[in-house]
Amino acid sequence: MGEEVTANTCFGTADTVRAHVDPFFAGLATRTQEVKRRCRTVLQTKADALEAVGTATAQLHHVPPAA
Repeated sequence: MGEEVTANTCFGTADTVRAHVDPFFAGLATRTQEVKRRCRTVLQTKADALEAVGTATAQLHHVPPAA
């Protein structure tokens, strides 16, 4: 049986891909706190942007009380 190849020939064989990808995923296990912190930072930035849009939208739709 021949070598297993990937769908994208740029990556070469499946063994070559595994040789590079497996250490990356194994490394995630030793960096859980860093990964969580980075993910939370990205998510918090997006949440802050959504909150700013919500605040601006609410201000645009605010009707002042009649005097």
